[in-house]
Amino acid sequence: MSTLNSSHLLLAAGTAADWSSATGLEESVLIRWIGPHTCLHADKENFVDAATNIAAIHNTATFVASAVFLEKSPVQAAALARESLVSIQPALRMITTDGGTQEGPGYWTYQSRALATLYSTLPNAYATPPMAMPSPAKMSNYVLNSTGPDNLPVPFADADPNPLSPLMPAWDAYARKAPAVAAWVARELKAKPDAHLMWWWTPSTSVPAKVSSLYPQTGLAALHLPGGTATLKGGDNAANHAHLDLGSVSFYRRGVQWSVDPGGEKGSPPGYYSEPTRWNYWKTKTASHSTLMIGANNQPRSAKAATTLVNATTASVNLVGALPGTTSASRTVVHGSTSMAIKDVVRSDSALPLTWQWVTDAAVSINPDTKRVVLRKNGQTAYIRFEGVPAGAVLTAAPAPETSSTGAVLTVVKLSMPNVTSLNLTSIVW
Repeated sequence: MSTLNSSHLLLAAGTAADWSSATGLEESVLIRWIGPHTCLHADKENFVDAATNIAAIHNTATFVASAVFLEKSPVQAAALARESLVSIQPALRMITTDGGTQEGPGYWTYQSRALATLYSTLPNAYATPPMAMPSPAKMSNYVLNSTGPDNLPVPFADADPNPLSPLMPAWDAYARKAPAVAAWVARELKAKPDAHLMWWWTPSTSVPAKVSSLYPQTGLAALHLPGGTATLKGGDNAANHAHLDLGSVSFYRRGVQWSVDPGGEKGSPPGYYSEPTRWNYWKTKTASHSTLMIGANNQPRSAKAATTLVNATTASVNLVGALPGTTSASRTVVHGSTSMAIKDVVRSDSALPLTWQWVTDAAVSINPDTKRVVLRKNGQTAYIRFEGVPAGAVLTAAPAPETSSTGAVLTVVKLSMPNVTSLNLTSIVW
């Protein structure tokens, strides 16, 4: 049995011990589950000390198990609990610094039950915790303001377009007595009941309107208007579960997400979680994202892109690291009431082949001569036009080699621009 599976079992067993007797379970817990976990700490494995969802789950399981199943050995219980709290700090900083995580919204949700269990157990285990724990308040901001009008996050990295878990916001609302967060949690409870949410019931007001927000460590800017959301992705390509997607955009308007992130591969295909074979899969490549790229090349694995929120309608990302050979490169998104404008400004000392991409599950038609794109989906229509197109550019649309994570057929729209040293391209979507 893997230690990740045993972590989930430890959390389930520790929670169940509140309602039923654990007699007869102690030996299995000690030998099969807690024992291997202590070895991870002794060996300084990154399963417990890395800034990942896996470390969050392992350490929470060890902490809960020490509190529940080592009552007869208080010295060992205290030592193991403390070691878990020390080891989990990098993972907590990853998800609490700006409320999101570079691993993507799927792994944000995957670890949320463990983290909610950890934070809610702490006041029952200690009068005063042995160390300061970072506040989860920004995680609540993330669920409120990183999502679109459909309440779904952009599924960057290895994620599907699924709702974010309400468990950490539920605990945060309960701990801080935050009525607006509680209103969001109450709405989620009606959609999908969960006993944890009922334990942490908090008086609520109403769900607040979305506010344009920047999550600088995660590398995501979300620009909101009534009925519409645009996002711009920066971040770190070297992050766990990341795709090579710096500069990716999304645009939700009239009830339709017009730019689709393909998400991750289903299951665990061979080499998907290993270097360098991971980058042989289309969904991890730059070619599967709505961004700017050098020819058909992947962005460097080591590339980073700082994201800036200029104002409530404008965000920008520095793409020099993602576009080798450029001396300056930026992508700016302006989300207006009638359209979204993407402004790509690139400079290079030598000519480069640049490719502008848009990935969508809408039906696509193009006019190669006028450089116009028409998108149709669910009875709605959107248009894309370009300003500042360099000479020799070619507009194409072709079926993507794979479907999205939901099985939708995808089309890749490309504006291929050879021999570019100076680009001032504006793409307007409306």
